[in-house]
Amino acid sequence: MRWLDRLGAESGRELFVLTFVYALSAGVLLQWVVLPLLLPGIHAGHGLLAKGDWVVFHQEADQMAQRIQ
Repeated sequence: MRWLDRLGAESGRELFVLTFVYALSAGVLLQWVVLPLLLPGIHAGHGLLAKGDWVVFHQEADQMAQRIQ
């Protein structure tokens, strides 16, 4: 378990937390920094990729939420 010591993780739980934080950080960086700034043509806003039905679903859900408020 030398590789755990090198990572500074003393248990499997700490390794899981480190991996989770790394994956979460990479996802946030990709959706909120890389897509809007470097690839604006494929960015539909709100962290969504363009040219998909999810954009329409998000817009409809946003409108419904505003009407509920």
